[in-house]
Amino acid sequence: WRAIDNKPIFENQKYLGQLHMSEFAISLKEQGVPLLDRNHGNVELAGIPSEVIELASSRSQQIKDKLPELRQLYPNAPESKLKEIACLATRKKKEVITDVKAWRGELRSEFSRIGFSDKDIADRIDQAKVTVRDKYAQLPKIDDAVIKAGDVMSYGESVFSKQEVVLQTAQLYPTAFRVEEIEKIADRQLKEGKILRDLTG
Repeated sequence: WRAIDNKPIFENQKYLGQLHMSEFAISLKEQGVPLLDRNHGNVELAGIPSEVIELASSRSQQIKDKLPELRQLYPNAPESKLKEIACLATRKKKEVITDVKAWRGELRSEFSRIGFSDKDIADRIDQAKVTVRDKYAQLPKIDDAVIKAGDVMSYGESVFSKQEVVLQTAQLYPTAFRVEEIEKIADRQLKEGKILRDLTG
């Protein structure tokens, strides 16, 4: 018997995380849930008021509050490193919600306190469906999306792996394509040699 070697999972955590996010986003999209693409391959429910998002996103505020203290402790550290430290320092063990009804009631009370009822939020989400539908119609074809990802990456480097191209494509268009679909197109473009060229052989 040996311990499980999870090094490959650690080394590919961004890729695996994006695979999960893309699958999750597309599954929601197929059920008619309107989504907006956000930075780094993240998505957001369309139509939610910014005040509600800020109220529900206490983690980002905790990280911001921790940064001044860390800047004094590590004056020469880059901002990205400080945010990473702040994220770990403020992370608490996730609470298990045993009474979902009570938890939802607390959220409703908080949202009501800042002026939003269930109906207000539901109406905004319904209105956003039209805008998001138009956005989906303007998404590029998957071949063009992979080419676009290669173009974006080529601004900073001339050689990159197929996995990096797939990840970049999924991050640019998290609600458009499944990772396995992007992989197939990237493989085909590599074989054709029109856009991407395999340097590993």
